[in-house]
Amino acid sequence: MAVHPIYTTTENSKTQNTKNTKTTTATNTIFKYARPNLLHKFASYIPLWTLSALTQAEIQEPKRFWNSRPHDMIVRSAGLGDANSTHWRPNPHSEGTMAEEVKKSLNKRATEAMDEALNEYKKQRDLYFESVRVNSLPPFNEDRPLSSVTKIEMVINEPMGISLLKRIRAAAANNGYADHVDAPYMLTLEFRGWNEKGQEISKDETALLKRVIPIKIVNLQLDVSQNGTVYNLRAIPYNEFGYLNQYAYLRTTGQLTNDARLADTLQELQNLLNKQNKDEKDYHYLVEDPDEYVLKVHPLFGEQQLIINQTIGSIKMNNQSAPPGKQDEINKKLVGQVKAGDHIMTILTSLMKMIEGFGDDVLEKWKDSVVMTRSVYSKRDTKELNPNERAHMARTNEDFHFNYFQIRTSVVPQKTKWDRYRKTHPKIITYYIEPFKINGYSLAIPGVSVGREQIPFVYKNYNYIFTGENTDILDLNINYKVAYYQSKLKNINVQNERRINIIEPDKQIPPSHEDSFAGDDFLTKSEVDGAKSMNASMNSEGGGIVDQFMDSLTHPTADMVRVEMQILGDVAYMGQAQFMPPSFKGKDIIDKDGDISYFRGEEGAIYNNRLDAYNPDVADPVVNLRFRFPTDQDTHTGLHELSDEDSATFSGLYRVYKVDNNFEQGQFTQTLHMVRFLNQGDVVTEDIKLVPIETKIDGTRVGPINVDAMAKIWMTERNRFFEKVKKRASKTVRDIKGRLWSKTR
Repeated sequence: MAVHPIYTTTENSKTQNTKNTKTTTATNTIFKYARPNLLHKFASYIPLWTLSALTQAEIQEPKRFWNSRPHDMIVRSAGLGDANSTHWRPNPHSEGTMAEEVKKSLNKRATEAMDEALNEYKKQRDLYFESVRVNSLPPFNEDRPLSSVTKIEMVINEPMGISLLKRIRAAAANNGYADHVDAPYMLTLEFRGWNEKGQEISKDETALLKRVIPIKIVNLQLDVSQNGTVYNLRAIPYNEFGYLNQYAYLRTTGQLTNDARLADTLQELQNLLNKQNKDEKDYHYLVEDPDEYVLKVHPLFGEQQLIINQTIGSIKMNNQSAPPGKQDEINKKLVGQVKAGDHIMTILTSLMKMIEGFGDDVLEKWKDSVVMTRSVYSKRDTKELNPNERAHMARTNEDFHFNYFQIRTSVVPQKTKWDRYRKTHPKIITYYIEPFKINGYSLAIPGVSVGREQIPFVYKNYNYIFTGENTDILDLNINYKVAYYQSKLKNINVQNERRINIIEPDKQIPPSHEDSFAGDDFLTKSEVDGAKSMNASMNSEGGGIVDQFMDSLTHPTADMVRVEMQILGDVAYMGQAQFMPPSFKGKDIIDKDGDISYFRGEEGAIYNNRLDAYNPDVADPVVNLRFRFPTDQDTHTGLHELSDEDSATFSGLYRVYKVDNNFEQGQFTQTLHMVRFLNQGDVVTEDIKLVPIETKIDGTRVGPINVDAMAKIWMTERNRFFEKVKKRASKTVRDIKGRLWSKTR
């Protein structure tokens, strides 16, 4: 994909050699990252959907089904045709058909129903997709914070018969699953079409447009009439299966006492969850073969030490001597207590708040990303940058983000096992904590302008009415909240319900930002407010600031400027990695998803350059929207007066917090739900609390820079630059005067 340079600075150095003279050119270029819609290469295209089945091995290693064609197909947009007779047989790439142990566990009626479904699957029946809707929310959303939410709705038409349910059951059985309800299936999206010359675009050229979504079917509704059967299916990505209530809510009570590392506490929590399942088998006889929980954490977090509230975080033996083998529990720190009804996501989130940089000190990360970015990109000439800033610039778009976290899941049904009590396959449920990047522009302090330095590094630009460059936008709706304000948290320490301790506040340094309109023409104000802290009975201090931080990010509909923009379909917003279940090769708590780099292009890449698509599971997409309207007619020329300034108020950078993908009657459109970053202005203001942080190229923190000393250095360099300009100007003036004087003589 071609990129366009914005500006380039070149430094030339000449080295003298005995034989020849060689000129070496060192170029520092910052590129414009805007990418076009890949579907614009088609003059006409058709989106093709396929619903098929998956094996246990494929759901454990997603690269298997990504690199192969769909098998055991159930529905296809173009109809199955003769594919029925060749694809009903067991998948040759799988481990075989249903395990003998599972067959023996089924009664006669279940076996007959399975055989009936397999016989129906062999028949020449066609079913067609009428529409598919995929509504996707990145991890920071109000429905389920810190994890992505995707809702899939399909409308399928069967002209003759009612065979879809039997086909689903048969496809699952072909891949070893007796329980077709929890079995994994796959949606495959491909595009076929022609260019402007009427030539069909080859499959090799459309390979980048392919998307695959492993799914779990959660509901099926059918309407039968004289015109056939219409099915309405609802599904979720299979990597969101672990968020369902039967797995996410605890059914036991316990204490977490291992405070050495986050990984050690997760191991203790994992043991507690598995003991819960084992007790339900051994003592309650509710299950025959229990599920297994696996907790994983990224190496970036796993080694971190938990920060415990020392005043209440200890276990004592009531002044009694400890029994043999229990001496270590005296005065042992108590990380927290968990009880029946607690949500695993809430527990994991509370534990993450107890490590450095993810509690009330999370705003320090935001300050680092904003200040370093502003100080670097405000210098348009790279000659002004020191080596550290040059390294910072090399990471381009990554610099505008800082690391927080998200929680991903995977569920793998064990096809070789069968629980006769529950009539299903036992599952392995995995919860994985990994980094998620938050854009530094997401949080704006009233009166402080963050500038527009990110615009050159945005991957999607949109131009609307009267720009002459609109090729994507179909409709645009702006919702502006006039009474918008931001909350400021006041620290009030509540010890118990009956008594409130009034804390003498420390004297704060007054902020230096006093300009109301330092950024846009919008007036961003703030009011003093409180915030509730939800720590799931964990012994951590604070929590109010980080909860307020989370609230502002996960409730985008409350922002000042919200836009719904309907565009021609762009598969870049569908991503791919967000639908993939995590895959692990080892048994350690601290681990990495082994296949995720394959689907993201790079492990932490915001944009997948290989597929030319966003990675919404790494960071929220950011777009640049520009439009203008005619203000009046010129009475002398009769033409409209167009001015960028008149419509610049709502133009700027927007964060995409929801994408509605609509495929209906052969058309593909999308609705982007976006919120505008606050305080975008041409002038970058400074805030006394924002301290620049020196970083290496790998992002590790070295230490704070002396702000005053850095300011003096920058001022000195700037003064030197202006002195050079003055001297050159004076010399040029003298030369011109000298030439004129010589001519007059």
